[in-house]
This record gives sequence, structure tokens and C-alpha cells, in this order.
Amino acid sequence: QLSFLALHKKTYTPPMLLARVNTRPERPRAPTIILATARKSSRDTRAGVGFTKKSGRIRISSIAPDGILADSDLRVGDDCLAVCGETCLSDQGRAAQLVRDSPRNVTIVVARGSWSADIAVDAVSKGGQASVSVGIFFAPTRGPLGLGSAVKVSRIASGGLMNDTNLTPGDVVLSVNSVSPNDAVHAAELVRSATDAVVIVAYSPSKARLQAVEFVFRDYDIQWNSSEECEVSMAVGSGRRVKFVLLFSPETNMAAHVDISAIPYDSTSRTARDARIDTAKKVLRLNDILLDGANCLSSLVVQTVMVPVQAEPIKEMEAVCLMSDLEKLVNLRREGLLTDCEFSAAKARVLDLAAN
Repeated sequence: QLSFLALHKKTYTPPMLLARVNTRPERPRAPTIILATARKSSRDTRAGVGFTKKSGRIRISSIAPDGILADSDLRVGDDCLAVCGETCLSDQGRAAQLVRDSPRNVTIVVARGSWSADIAVDAVSKGGQASVSVGIFFAPTRGPLGLGSAVKVSRIASGGLMNDTNLTPGDVVLSVNSVSPNDAVHAAELVRSATDAVVIVAYSPSKARLQAVEFVFRDYDIQWNSSEECEVSMAVGSGRRVKFVLLFSPETNMAAHVDISAIPYDSTSRTARDARIDTAKKVLRLNDILLDGANCLSSLVVQTVMVPVQAEPIKEMEAVCLMSDLEKLVNLRREGLLTDCEFSAAKARVLDLAAN
């Protein structure tokens, strides 16, 4: 039975929880993304891979020892994200048909291992054309615990290929087609250079805090005003309620609380006092859960820390590399993968690195 928060304001709708959180939210856990490709000698060549549908996902059910995919990295039980460039597979019959009808190469992208509810795994198809715009934009962000740097989703274009996925602005990118991006430009280049499927694995801070609040304050009334602000309240008798606002830091994902109760602090009600103390303790526990998740996430995110280097003259080969980097940035902006602001920032960074 799915659980939804009772929202009274229309300014914000939090993402849906996959299931009610009755136990401590599990730590962030991401799957391994595997791409397997085999070549057919003819259209009638047997691929030797079977599919089944379980829990709403298309999975590998069998791999024949005499098939062309027998020596691949595919395993029975892997979740199929894309088959021959097509994503959002509806049933196992469609997956088998794509393999059977492929004239030459058979390419299957799978996710191995389960993943936690705060991890988004999404795949879209570019239909064999690298020039197709996916409609997703990236920006630099602080790494877990506010240390180092990482890459986040800054915007998803309306009507783009990624518009109907589970990704949301603010998600921290863990990998693009099995590669952990070094920075926002690298992430955009990985998306641009893909010809078939684009698979993005990302961590959602908003889903992580939603799960943690649902668990810690499960005996309270919860109302979300935005993805970074919610109100929790509890009745303390005589028609009175204690109410607090939880404010989450966009950099560290930690929470601070503000008491907005109508009950004065000099109230003789022991129940109100105990409720305030209980809320403060719950906030500490909430931050403990989020901190534990951030520590775990730090092992999944490739963090890039800027290290100063000694200035050296730009040699001829370095100048060629500089022009190549600038040309890539121009192409990314032309294809809509970088905004003007992101282009200017990336260009300044490239020139600064070259000068230093």
C-alpha cells in the first residue's frame, strides 16, 4: 500500500515514496550498469537470451551457452534498461523481438543489484542519432557533507527525452553510461556522444529527506511547503498543538528546526515542554540518518578537488588541446546541452586552467 503525505498547500508536491517507511531508511545503494554487445553473422543468428517480467521490470531469464551473448557480462536476473537502443520496454515479448529483428549488433544495457529508493536509474533512447538533444543540463555542486565537488542535474527541458523520467533538478549524478563524470562539462559530453541509450544513475537528496522525515516524525502531522521546508506538528491536549518548521540545507542536506507553536514557552503544560524536547531529539536523529546516508554516498560519488598547479608556458600541443576543449564547449552550447551561463563558466574555467 503506497503512502502519501497529507499536503494542504499547493505550492509543492513531494515525490512519491515507493513504500511506507516503517524501519530506518536504508543507506544509498546504487546498481552496477553493464553494457553488453554481440555481433550477428546474419539476421537469423541465435542470440540465446531470454526475458521475463517481474515486479514491473524486464529481466534476463536465461542465457544459452551456445548463443552469441554466452560470453558477455550479462547474468540471469539483471534488470534490462535498454535493448537494441530502445528503452521503456513494456513486456518481455518486445525485448525478444528487438533482439530477433536486429540485423547486426545486439546491444543490451542492464542494471545489476538492487538500489535504494533515493537512487534514480533512468534510461532514454537517442534512436541511433548522437545529434538528438536529450534535454538535460548539469551544473557543479558540493560533494557529500559539503566537501569536494560533484555534478548535479540543474534543469530538465520540458518536452525533452528526460522529461518523463524520475530525475529531478538537484539530483547528484553518480554515472552517465557507467562513467562517473568529472564535472558538468564531462557529464554533458557523455550525454552528447551517446548514440543509442543514455543511462543516468543519480542520488536524490529530496527523496532521502522525505523518507527520513516520514520515518522519524511518523507520529506527527507533516506538511511540506517546498522540497527544502516542511512543518511537523503534534496535538498536546486542550486543542493546542506544538508546531515546528524544518529547514534543510541545500549543500549538506542537514535540518534545522524553528518552533512556531502558539503555546508560550512559559507555559506550565508539562506535555508541551516534553513535546518540544522530543521534537529536538527527533531532529538530532533525523540529521544522524541524513549524515549516515551522506557518508555512504561519498563512496559512490567521484569527487573532484581543485589542486593548484605551477604555471608553465603553453606549448604547441597544449594550445591544440585548448582549442579542442573550446570547440567542444561551443558544440555543446549549439546543441542545447549547455546554457549561456554554463558555457561562460566552463569557458572561463578552461582558459584559467590553460593560463595556470
